[in-house]
Amino acid sequence: MTRSGSTLAVSGSHAYAAAGTKAVSVTLADDSPSTVSATAASTAQVAPSPLSATGVNVNATQGLAASVTVATFTDANASATAAEFSATIAWGDGSSSTGTVTVRAEPSPSAVRTPTPRQVPTW
Repeated sequence: MTRSGSTLAVSGSHAYAAAGTKAVSVTLADDSPSTVSATAASTAQVAPSPLSATGVNVNATQGLAASVTVATFTDANASATAAEFSATIAWGDGSSSTGTVTVRAEPSPSAVRTPTPRQVPTW
């Protein structure tokens, strides 16, 4: 608690597990012989934790489907799970597909391509 003139301020530290609007309350009590208390209410706007992504170069062979890692990323929220993320991969040839997000051993989640079978032309 700090004081500025006749105004006192209450501070604390907390790490939120999820983003969103959270109700915050503070109950104050006076320790003098005739104890008086008061409660103050406010809200905390908790922003999602930032992501940091890095692309992984892909080597592919024309006409052959391959399952490859196309990106890795980290989330500042260390308690986040792979199930909390989704990925869409734009392959650069006009097609796109849904990627699968898994946790790598490092540990950092990564976007991994789940290939969909494509018809290979025969000549």
